[in-house]
Amino acid sequence: MFFSSLIPIIILLSLLLTSVQAEQLIEKEMFTAQPEKCVALRQGKVCVADVKFNWQAPKMGDYCLVEKVEQTVLHCWQNRRSGTYKFVFSSQQSLQFLLVDQGTNRVLLESKVEVSWVYKTKQKKRRWRLF
Repeated sequence: MFFSSLIPIIILLSLLLTSVQAEQLIEKEMFTAQPEKCVALRQGKVCVADVKFNWQAPKMGDYCLVEKVEQTVLHCWQNRRSGTYKFVFSSQQSLQFLLVDQGTNRVLLESKVEVSWVYKTKQKKRRWRLF
């Protein structure tokens, strides 16, 4: 008898917890680059890949995608909470990308595309020839 009266309370509590968890997931910040790695054939060669950035901010706002070293603005969104952007990555070295709030100029999130290679460049032995 006692347990049967607790069942509606348990169900109500589980529903409340589920809605709170769902709300926390919606407000979570996220910034990814896919693929995260670009593989060149040899060390020192330019690595080229189509990279897709996905982001989600906790609130509506104006945001920009920026390459960290050169401070190059790749794309901006106005009055958005999430977005995607496709980019042709072309570099000999790993690069970091930032999601920046335009209003405050504050960096919200960072993502990195790492460059690696299959073969390390070897130094060739040079021999002197007389003829």
